[in-house]
Amino acid sequence: MHTPDGCTSMGRTRLSSVERTFEIMEVMSTVGSISPTELAARVDIPVSTAHNYLTTLHDIGYALEEGGEYSLSPKLLAIGSRTRMNYDLYNCSKHVVEEMAKRTKALGAVGMKENKQITFVHVRNESQSFDIKNYPGMQLPLHATANGKIVLAELSKTELHSFIDDSLDDFTEATHTDVEGLANELKTIRERGYAYNDEEYERGVMTVAAPIKNDDDLIGTISITDLKKRMEEPEHEEMVIETVQEAANVVEINLNEHPAVPSTEEL
Repeated sequence: MHTPDGCTSMGRTRLSSVERTFEIMEVMSTVGSISPTELAARVDIPVSTAHNYLTTLHDIGYALEEGGEYSLSPKLLAIGSRTRMNYDLYNCSKHVVEEMAKRTKALGAVGMKENKQITFVHVRNESQSFDIKNYPGMQLPLHATANGKIVLAELSKTELHSFIDDSLDDFTEATHTDVEGLANELKTIRERGYAYNDEEYERGVMTVAAPIKNDDDLIGTISITDLKKRMEEPEHEEMVIETVQEAANVVEINLNEHPAVPSTEEL
């Protein structure tokens, strides 16, 4: 059954107005502020329609207006924060990530698989050397990140070929773009228990990630990202690897001992 506002897919009706609203909000989140005319050009809709979407978001409190341009309001932060608090992975790793980042003076993160990407649940940057733009909710490709390769390492070779049904995008000259080469690295990751990202997503940056498991099920990943020049120092690299693996163990213990989600008053 079709409706004027949607289309049917596999027995379900998708509301195009909802899809369009989130498309518009994603555009707004990247540009900061935008006029109806500019929004119309970006998402290929009439200016009047763009204006209606923006004024509606403004009327319900999710957009601010100044000088004819609209930006997302801080009200959205409440949705993201409340959503994150529903995840045991976040509640059991937040303080661990922060301590890990302080110890290594680098960027700590915890992530989980979402579709074919890794999504950061919590990020803390204690580096005084670089300001990498990782943030909670950020999604990155599995094959080009240490966190993502932890996820892929859980797959058999057959599952990997089935899972990666598209070509692998290259982000730098170091990115794996062939499944066979990636499969060989994933075998090494399974053997040693942690993964590297050696300038595969961003030049000059390295990441070490470890799995967070409950029994044998992968719950998430935890990682440290630092400048390559620091990671090339053997003592620092060893300390980062040990810190990440220790942090993963602590989060696993927390998940087993404290599964309950805290109230908003505790955060």
